[in-house]
Amino acid sequence: MARHDAGLATDYWKRYFTPEEVSEIVASSTTTTLVSGGLPIHVRLYEHARDAPTVLMSHGLITYGLALARLQLPFYRAGYNVVQWDMPGWGQSGGPRGGCTIDQATDTWRDVLD
Repeated sequence: MARHDAGLATDYWKRYFTPEEVSEIVASSTTTTLVSGGLPIHVRLYEHARDAPTVLMSHGLITYGLALARLQLPFYRAGYNVVQWDMPGWGQSGGPRGGCTIDQATDTWRDVLD
């Protein structure tokens, strides 16, 4: 899997999932980056057909998007596209660690929708 992740990717996340879940996450998703507010935003995509319904999912405070894979996979299995991203300063996105403001969060949501 290609990584475009502001240089912060590790395999640490795998300890929170079963080996089967790790395999499914890796096989079912791809990653890319978009820029929001001058910062690289890590995006994970679980894609079916372009016309399939799409679920947008970001994380709350004190976590990151991949931690929600157990919520994302059932949507993917049911035929939905899932778009998940890490907010600025969290997970594999760039920016000061834990420093995402409400304005940055709002702008990032807007940029993902575009």
